[in-house]
Amino acid sequence: MKRWKALLLCGVMLCLGTAGYAWHSRQTDAPTAPQHVIRVVLWDYGTVTYDKRMVEAFEQENPDVRVEVISYPPTYYNSSLEALLDSGERVDVIYVNQLPELVGLYARDIPLPLDELVERDGIDLSVYPDTGVLRQDGRLMALPYRQDKFVLYYNIDLFDEAGIPYPEEGMTWDAFRETGKQLTDRLGKGRFGVSLLKKEEHMCRYMLDAPPDWSKDDFSKLRPGLELWRALEQDGSIPRLTDSDTQQFSQRMFETGAFGMFVHGSWYMNFLMADRKAGRFNFRWGVVSKPRWTDGAAPVNDAWVTPVCINRNSGEQEAAWRFVKFVSGPEGARILAEELVIPAYHSAGTDAALARTARENGIDPAVCLEGFAPPQVAPDAQGRQILDALCTGYGRALLGLDGIGESIDAMQRERARILHSP
Repeated sequence: MKRWKALLLCGVMLCLGTAGYAWHSRQTDAPTAPQHVIRVVLWDYGTVTYDKRMVEAFEQENPDVRVEVISYPPTYYNSSLEALLDSGERVDVIYVNQLPELVGLYARDIPLPLDELVERDGIDLSVYPDTGVLRQDGRLMALPYRQDKFVLYYNIDLFDEAGIPYPEEGMTWDAFRETGKQLTDRLGKGRFGVSLLKKEEHMCRYMLDAPPDWSKDDFSKLRPGLELWRALEQDGSIPRLTDSDTQQFSQRMFETGAFGMFVHGSWYMNFLMADRKAGRFNFRWGVVSKPRWTDGAAPVNDAWVTPVCINRNSGEQEAAWRFVKFVSGPEGARILAEELVIPAYHSAGTDAALARTARENGIDPAVCLEGFAPPQVAPDAQGRQILDALCTGYGRALLGLDGIGESIDAMQRERARILHSP
């Protein structure tokens, strides 16, 4: 009896051992855990769809790398990034909100120069907008990820209701004002022909026909844009800033359906495409190039480039470089094109994909692919001071706190003071 029990116990142990070996074998055959973890800091990760697609596609193609995303709201991104870097927390890849911020990161010795990696992997920089703007002391500090420009959005349903022809390519600002007035008059109370975001740094660029150089340009060229804003308020075509200053900062105000036209960045096309599909609004919308002052002039926008850089203190520089190459290369460009975001990377294939997505949304592909001027070199510390002074004076003029001429004179004096400061 004892011998039988012993044999039975051995059999049970053998079965358990075999079962245990089979389970271990399945675990061994399963994909290995990522060997590298990179931390990527960006903005709007919970709001837009393309960055999530980008991370998922990268991880699928690079199973040995896991991406941890740190995301902040765009309004507070630059200050949040600075606090994050000051905290000493590990950051491997940084999405740079605007070119001046890249200059600030360079001043802190944050970005890793990429020239050797670019040469080693044979990266063709000619597929991007001028990468000279991403160089500091001759060294390449980032790769371009996206590029944007300003365009004119319009609510097709409101135009149909008012019986007014849609905006066309080549619309002048004078025609923009007249159209806004007609829309407002015909649509009735609570609806307006125009919505504009009160963001001075944007307005003092898209209200011009050519990219400015505020270190030397005459600030009087800002007068027509400021006078137009005053005229739109007087016509009742736009809510007065003194009544709705806070609301004016919401780019999704246009999605309420209460505004006929809206000048904003091309990045907003992705929001509109995604939000309409999600049922957040139901009106039809269109987009053309932004208005210009000169009738018949070619649409020109200096490209707003979004760079991506690697932290020189990263312990995962090689994995970080693979990520930067992916999002800034053909794979990332294809995802952006499918999401109606303009990639910085251009090839026949990615441009065709972007054109196809544009047509699917009723947009002339030329709006996404043409009319770009080379990106501007980011201002140095002195140039940033001048821009800050300009934005302060511009904002005071918009709010009617100062007269337009008074504001322009004050801007000129402040620039002279900055330029001659030791």
